[in-house]
Amino acid sequence: MKLESKFLLIILPSLFLTVSVLSVVEYWFLLQDDRQAVRQQVELQHRNWVRQGNQRLELEIAQLRAISKIGEMDDYLFTSNAKLREVSLKPRLMFALDELTRELSSFKRISLYDIEHQQLIMVGENVDPFADVDNANLALLQRLQAYPHSHVDSELRNNHGALTFRLAERFSPSLIRTSQSPAASHELYTLVAEVDRLDVADAIEELYLKQGIALLVFDRERRFIFGPTSMPWQVGNADLFQQLEQKLIRGQSLVLDDIGEFQLVSQLTSGNTISIAMVSESIENQDANAYLWRVILLLLVTFLLLFILLRWAIKRTVVKPLMMIRQRIRGVEEGIDEDVPLSKGVDELAELNNSFADMVTSVRQAKTALEKVAYSDRLTGLNNRLVLQRSLGEGLESKMALLILDIDRFKHLNETHGDKGGDQILKRLSELVQSMMAKPPFDELIDHRSYVARTAGNEFAILLFHANLELAESLAEQLVTALADPVVVGAGQVYLQVSIGIAASPQHTETVADLQKLAEAAKQQAKLKGGAQYQVFSQQIAEYLLEKEVIERALTTALEQDEFELFFQPYVCSKTGLIAGAEALLRWQSDSLGRVGPDKFIPVAEQSGLIYAIDRWVIEHACRSLAEILKTQQNSTFSMSVNVSNTHLQQPGLADFISGVVSAMALPPKQVEIEITETATADLDDRFLANANALKKLGVGLVLDDFGTGYTSLAHLGQLPVTKLKLDRTHTAEIGLKQPADTPGVAKIVLEFAHAYNLSVTAEGVENQQQLDFLNSEKCDFIQGYYLYKPMSFKQLLELLSGKG
Repeated sequence: MKLESKFLLIILPSLFLTVSVLSVVEYWFLLQDDRQAVRQQVELQHRNWVRQGNQRLELEIAQLRAISKIGEMDDYLFTSNAKLREVSLKPRLMFALDELTRELSSFKRISLYDIEHQQLIMVGENVDPFADVDNANLALLQRLQAYPHSHVDSELRNNHGALTFRLAERFSPSLIRTSQSPAASHELYTLVAEVDRLDVADAIEELYLKQGIALLVFDRERRFIFGPTSMPWQVGNADLFQQLEQKLIRGQSLVLDDIGEFQLVSQLTSGNTISIAMVSESIENQDANAYLWRVILLLLVTFLLLFILLRWAIKRTVVKPLMMIRQRIRGVEEGIDEDVPLSKGVDELAELNNSFADMVTSVRQAKTALEKVAYSDRLTGLNNRLVLQRSLGEGLESKMALLILDIDRFKHLNETHGDKGGDQILKRLSELVQSMMAKPPFDELIDHRSYVARTAGNEFAILLFHANLELAESLAEQLVTALADPVVVGAGQVYLQVSIGIAASPQHTETVADLQKLAEAAKQQAKLKGGAQYQVFSQQIAEYLLEKEVIERALTTALEQDEFELFFQPYVCSKTGLIAGAEALLRWQSDSLGRVGPDKFIPVAEQSGLIYAIDRWVIEHACRSLAEILKTQQNSTFSMSVNVSNTHLQQPGLADFISGVVSAMALPPKQVEIEITETATADLDDRFLANANALKKLGVGLVLDDFGTGYTSLAHLGQLPVTKLKLDRTHTAEIGLKQPADTPGVAKIVLEFAHAYNLSVTAEGVENQQQLDFLNSEKCDFIQGYYLYKPMSFKQLLELLSGKG
């Protein structure tokens, strides 16, 4: 939209609004007057309708009282001779009443009841002499019972859409003929007349259809009786009256879906009924709409005239000067970095131009500051990953080396020393790396765009331009050596270890993406070898990467193609010499790769995230095997141990899955054991402990595998709900080897330690009789190894347990 149009859109509405407000105010007052006139008319019609109803009611009451005083009524009620009454007087009375109902066309039926509510006579249309007392008549009789003398009551009812009016009079027989010894001179009788009100229903419907006036009729208990047929309420609705009455008091309108909006006008009482009148909003506004269109037409003409005048004025005084400023703004947008000349004027346009000139200067300064923030690490002040990516993206130099390093077990250090301690560790490491880069021979590289960057939480990168591989290795070696000394953190000292990966160009690659990828792979190799060292990318690592990609690709379809199989290695109770359980061992026979060892595919599965599905497959199939064993071995205490990946233990839902499998297969939870490696306890977190405690609550045993390899502290062991330790096979292998006379073996220490904590121990890797004898002598609880049983198929395990193996 052009600037001229925008100014018109800003100014014209203000002028237009002034005229519009005055017109709208006048229109509003006229609209209110029209609405008030309509409501007054509706209220007047409502009052006339009620007045006519009251007059009609008075006439019908007078007619009913006249009927109660006819001579035939006196003769019938005062005659004590029952036979005479029934044979002679009753037919005469019925004939007289029948004639009266014909003369009084509004009376459909007339009934006479005694004080016991027994029907004595009924005449009129559709009379059934054998029918019980009508419920509607009975309700009137019960209400009249409260009056000891003559009284008149009435009731209006809706019988399936037809309005029926009942009028009842309670009266005493005339005392004029008391000398004839009447049969019931002190009794009270009730005369009930049923009156057709179809004309009233038609009138209400016609009033709504022609004039939009809705009359709603309620009985004495405020229950809805009748209204226009299009209204949504059911007969007998007891809540409607109160809702309408509140809206009438507050002056609120009533909105009915698919019908429209109504304004409540008046509430009047007629006899035992209450009526509420309301009028449709469309009727209220029908006259005002024509006036509204006249007002709109006037406003449009005014707006058009103002538009023509203002366009000429704005174009001459505003748009032309602004065109110059717009051209300068476009120059800035297109990247033309030039100064904006200042204006010497004193009006607002001159101020706008000068403000724009100041803004251009401020943007230049902000851009410089923003680049500094965007490309530097807030904590250490080093360059960040963006700088590294930009530098690598500029193309590889003829000689370039990239070192990627991160702190080993940083998560554990961060949890131990807190977030502030973790930040101090990162700062100390960055200071150490920078101080090394400032020393010969690395200081010369700084002048050739070499630098240090923090690329992730505890990961750093050193990019060396014009540097050979030997220089990069020297830097890495010095870093590893320097970290042999403790680093001061807070009031204490921390020993840091780093794993460093090195890749260089052109020795290893000539592409930017590969250089970072190869350095990362070398770093991972350093971590796999225990950390606290550096690794240069080599052909061996390249083969490892290739093998990893091939294994990962094959793993993605291994479950679908049913390439996995479980083998089972039994373990024996040292006290009884019997098989106490077995450990489920995963084997993979790939269609494309052949047999792949767990030491090769498990790490790949963990890194790729496929381990979660594999673990669940192992748990489910191992538990199914246990269920089959327990089915064939009655009252067996045979246990099944299942290895679970360390990374899976930190995922929510693992304990729930195991609980579901155990429950579905009706297994005793205590005969299912989950094995975790000791390395998993190095970095305990809340998710790990939540899964472990959930398994304990379920009753599933938690076994610490490879115990004695040096990761688990006593503090960590105290936090874990472990039920069993597995002595690592390396310590089992030491049994029988020469030891100093005063130095107990690790196996003996572990057994004493475990028994002191009421933990059972399984010794794995037992290969000879000497090891077996020693473990039995030291009261090792369970024995596992090739000397006793090798891993076997499930079929072989079943044969072994049944005595056939």
